[in-house]
Amino acid sequence: MTVDEALSILSLGKNPKSSEIQAAYRSLADKYHPDKHQSENDVVREVMSAKFSELTEARDLLLSTARKPGNTRGADQY
Repeated sequence: MTVDEALSILSLGKNPKSSEIQAAYRSLADKYHPDKHQSENDVVREVMSAKFSELTEARDLLLSTARKPGNTRGADQY
């Protein structure tokens, strides 16, 4: 996954702050969390679980990118 893909998955613009990343993640994670879909059929639960994993990967990538040494955006930019 690239940074641009992660931004798209979380519906964020370029150079979001870490608080914006977390807010976008929480909003979408609440919608797609597998535990919220226990009464759904297996296919729906599997799709929601995959989407939740994708959201988590996108958030982790964006937050870790901000912490890398030599990052020119500054920690507060992610």
